[in-house]
Amino acid sequence: MAAQITIAKMQLHPANEPTCYAVGFSVKVKGRSFYRDTAVPLDQCTDKTEEEICDLAYEQLRDGIESAITVRDAKGEIVGEKYTPKPKQEQGE
Repeated sequence: MAAQITIAKMQLHPANEPTCYAVGFSVKVKGRSFYRDTAVPLDQCTDKTEEEICDLAYEQLRDGIESAITVRDAKGEIVGEKYTPKPKQEQGE
């Protein structure tokens, strides 16, 4: 199953005297989500588009994100599903 990766945050950080872009990704696998973020120094962002800055951020996080996707993808399809227990049976039934 493929993971759905969404850019969840992209902002200059800190707001008052920025030194980097804070870039975060939300990742959804089998109905479960997790979040990872990183900082990309401004000196690496010169003449880069927002998409290219996100590419730089993802490269910093790639190994951790892909490892987490693999772990979640390996879980059975039932993990994360709502479970309703059956009523307790009387002895002898």
